Amino acid sequence: MVFNSLVFCIFLPLVFVAYWLCRKQKNRNRILLASSYVFYGWWDWRFLGLILISSLVDYQCGLKIGSSAADSQKKRWLAVSLCVNLGLLCTFKYLNFFAESTATMLQMLGYRAGWSTLHVVLPVGISFYTFQTLSYTIDVYRGKCDVCSKPLDFFLFVAFFPQLVAGPIEKAHILLPQLQKARRLEIDSARHGLRCILYGFLLKSVVADNLTAFVDGVYNQPESASGFELLMATYGFAFQIYGDFAGYTWIAIGCAALFGIRLTQNFRSPYLSESPREFWHRWHISLSAWFSEYVYIGLFGGARVSGFRHVLNILLTFLISGLWHGANWTFVIWGGLNGILYFVAAPFRGSWWSKQLNAMVCFHMICATWILFRADSVATAMTIFERIAYWSPTQMAAGTVPSWYPVAIIPLCVVGMEIIGGDSPGVLQQYTQTTRWLIYSLALFALFFLGVFDRTPYIYFQF
Repeated sequence: MVFNSLVFCIFLPLVFVAYWLCRKQKNRNRILLASSYVFYGWWDWRFLGLILISSLVDYQCGLKIGSSAADSQKKRWLAVSLCVNLGLLCTFKYLNFFAESTATMLQMLGYRAGWSTLHVVLPVGISFYTFQTLSYTIDVYRGKCDVCSKPLDFFLFVAFFPQLVAGPIEKAHILLPQLQKARRLEIDSARHGLRCILYGFLLKSVVADNLTAFVDGVYNQPESASGFELLMATYGFAFQIYGDFAGYTWIAIGCAALFGIRLTQNFRSPYLSESPREFWHRWHISLSAWFSEYVYIGLFGGARVSGFRHVLNILLTFLISGLWHGANWTFVIWGGLNGILYFVAAPFRGSWWSKQLNAMVCFHMICATWILFRADSVATAMTIFERIAYWSPTQMAAGTVPSWYPVAIIPLCVVGMEIIGGDSPGVLQQYTQTTRWLIYSLALFALFFLGVFDRTPYIYFQF
């Protein structure tokens, strides 16, 4: 089930009413858990088994780690959790990638691989809920999180439907206590949730989906597109992926708020960043925090090493992050390039104008990396880079204007929404009631008359 579907528009109010009609918190959690499994199983019920396996294994591992006196025993149960979760992730997401890469390497050495790749279907959201369950067992092992002794609460922590498929990735010590305590319906929280949902649908249906046709049309056939069209499509993709992913997470945050749950803010106006380093503190914040805590610091030692090793730790973290995004060399190179920019692209310091220059330069550096993210192969990305580098103003023919005009208009809408709403729809509370309702009316007008409602899948579902 996806947020931008008629089924979800029926599903959410039904769950909301059933949830708040229950008096006991335990029954409310049962409704949320059952609804979460329906939400995920609507796509393919067979993959519910993977969530159940991951939930059951990590629940038991958490209990064993918490009850073990010896550190060696705790490490063994942590290893079980890591092996099961990463094993499932590697099997379903990276099996073909490693098989194809190995076969290509053997062919370069003069050998012929005798196997063929398998057509393994990637379960939606497996990368997100796998990381979320791993954070629980790791934090229990470190003593940063209490052991969850109630299976209902833990299974809901893994499968909570608003953020199950594409985040935000929540820490156990933040989300679990909210699921365990008694909650009551608060009007302010519900209003905030509805504002977030409205903002999310604006980003998804008005911004992202209006850009999809043009961006896909150009990037799916780059050899027949001009350099100017590829440049416009790259700008378009930058706002498409932002509207798509930020839109999803704002809807997720809004849905959770309707049930009295507060999720982590995942985006803070990333395209206003003055450097790539700042960008990665504003974009997909929950994932950046996960990699920082469990990979950069937990696995590599963070900054508590020599200068060269520190740089290497950052690069390795970005490379792994790139591979997490997709089983393709384009993502690996994309991650490595962002790791390099993280160090070398320092902003200018000075006046207001220097800040605007920093933001513009940073935006274009991020757009350049998006080419690798969006292209289907490294060769295609190189072709796009070459065509954009050699485009001329004569390619801006009048006949091409109707196809790329959304790229010129929609970013202005995004900037306008960021200025009006800040980096959170909650900022609207600072305006008068009349101004707020005017903004809501304009937003609903844009949604109903400019929104695209064709169930366009979310980009991050493929990760």
